[in-house]
Amino acid sequence: MDVFFKSAPFRTVIYLTAFSAFKLYGGAGSKEMKRILVASIVTGILHFVGMRLFIERMSIAFFLIGSLLQFLFIAMIRFFYRYVQLEHRKPEKRKDFSIPAMVVGSGEYGRRIVRHLEEKTPYRAVVIVGEGAGRNMDGIPVESLDSVEKQIKEKNIKAVFVADKDLNKEKREKIKLISQGLEFKDFTGYLNNENGFLPLANILEATNMPLQIEVEGKVTSFSSVDECLSAFPEEYEILQVQASKVILKKRQEDNNWMKEYQEQTGHEVSFFD
Repeated sequence: MDVFFKSAPFRTVIYLTAFSAFKLYGGAGSKEMKRILVASIVTGILHFVGMRLFIERMSIAFFLIGSLLQFLFIAMIRFFYRYVQLEHRKPEKRKDFSIPAMVVGSGEYGRRIVRHLEEKTPYRAVVIVGEGAGRNMDGIPVESLDSVEKQIKEKNIKAVFVADKDLNKEKREKIKLISQGLEFKDFTGYLNNENGFLPLANILEATNMPLQIEVEGKVTSFSSVDECLSAFPEEYEILQVQASKVILKKRQEDNNWMKEYQEQTGHEVSFFD
């Protein structure tokens, strides 16, 4: 016990330095698991050397067991909350009765639609299609975009919800064609235009239809808000409102927040880690 207290200040400095160097202060993910393993090995070696040189010789088993327990306890602490969240969100635990749905989009927009369906509708996302096929997002399997038709048949999908700002017009139309006969809604335009000084989605909901939209000099007429937002999935800014006509300009995307996040945490922006 005396050895433990004598080495405590020395070990504290080593652990804090090592864990800070390996950036083990962000969210829990697969990349952090590797960092925890490497940090435990490094601190174990430094602990062994420090004890031998400055305090007292101990058996190798003491250091091996100590490093192993350190790794296990740190991993358990950091991943337990994430595990509980994923278990709570597993599809089979969500609703006693629900309508199976597909969400197109494995990014933040897709995640928001999954939550919206879960909390406010009778639909339940049983599969997500988009980037990162083979992984899970909030306990829901992610499949490739090429498997939309296959997933609809295999999982008896009754509704398809699109929430992917990077999906081009051709792929959107293809998915819409495949989804004929099912409930289909494209949320991308709404999600892209729900923020800003004058949110387009809010303005449209408060506007009498039919409505004319002008983009880069081209004027198009729409009979409903859904029809309008489905036609403009990108982000737009309102330049001017003229009676029943709204003039838009495509908004320039700002990725500075992603750079700041990476500089502060050392992690790349990811929705799967």
